[in-house]
Amino acid sequence: AQSFPVAVDQLHVFLILTDGHGHTESELRLVKRDSEQMVGQANGEIDFPDPLATLELDFDLRQLVFPEPGQYSFDLYCNGELVGQRPFGVMARE
Repeated sequence: AQSFPVAVDQLHVFLILTDGHGHTESELRLVKRDSEQMVGQANGEIDFPDPLATLELDFDLRQLVFPEPGQYSFDLYCNGELVGQRPFGVMARE
């Protein structure tokens, strides 16, 4: 971004999951790593027909504001348990 804070109207996060068991409450959190500040989140329900099933999911995050450049991550929780993270950087563009 050229300046901060920077607003993002809509951001899609695509996930592929496997090895799930039955019904799961899910939460995708977008977190600023150094402060653990939550920038955004999306909730949903996942139903695994069996552990070998592969599910493709699309989380739609809206009205995000990145307060500053730095390291962020997408953290996926299923039934309140952290099951995966994907870090990424947000940089200032000159």
